[in-house]
Amino acid sequence: SEDHQAVRYLFLESNEDGFWKDIEHAVDRLEKFCKDYVNGLLAPTRESQDLNQEYRWAPGYVQHTVWKQFQQDVLDYEGEMLLEVYAANRKHHQTMQSTLHLLAQTMMDVDGFKIVSYDGTANFVPEIFKLSGRQTETSFAGPFGEQSAIETEFFFFPKKSERNFTDFRPVKFRKKTKANEKIPVRLIKFIHSNSNFGFELGGKLQHIEEHTPKAISYVKEMEKNQEDQALQGWLDYEMEE
Repeated sequence: SEDHQAVRYLFLESNEDGFWKDIEHAVDRLEKFCKDYVNGLLAPTRESQDLNQEYRWAPGYVQHTVWKQFQQDVLDYEGEMLLEVYAANRKHHQTMQSTLHLLAQTMMDVDGFKIVSYDGTANFVPEIFKLSGRQTETSFAGPFGEQSAIETEFFFFPKKSERNFTDFRPVKFRKKTKANEKIPVRLIKFIHSNSNFGFELGGKLQHIEEHTPKAISYVKEMEKNQEDQALQGWLDYEMEE
């Protein structure tokens, strides 16, 4: 038909081996897509990173997830969980990663509890994590820092059996406090105050106090290595000039 010829004229010349190679079939697919869209039959697609196919999470470590896995790793998880949602361009990224690793090690013996980390810049952010209207529909902050970046937020999820999914919202960690306590200590207290597992807080606090200096040393070493690499890169560039 004339419509088919018009489609061929507009698209086929630049894509002879692709979608438009079989023009009749291509138009049928487009018609079905449009009808399904109008009738509300298409499932929405959301921005998501990909995980390495070889990635496997184990207790004692922070689980990293993406939107494609969010339903399975977060919403369908049967136990309790601390979820970190962060902006990839946040300051002190290594420090926060080290903090969560320390917490994961501290909570390793609590069966049914895990810590999950979620990049809110590169993945869709569900409605329950919308914060003060400061983030876009799909991310915490733009890649170049546009808007006021929400760098890191933490949420506690009770066991799945205790969640009311008609109006469920996880418990948000309050970062502002009068107490002059370090983030690892405040987070473990936050977990303890919301958890129904009844783990002994004193031992967890002791573990954190004992291992925090090592975690800080590790972060400083990582930052120094990054600075050295950046400096070496600059020197190499200058030498080439």
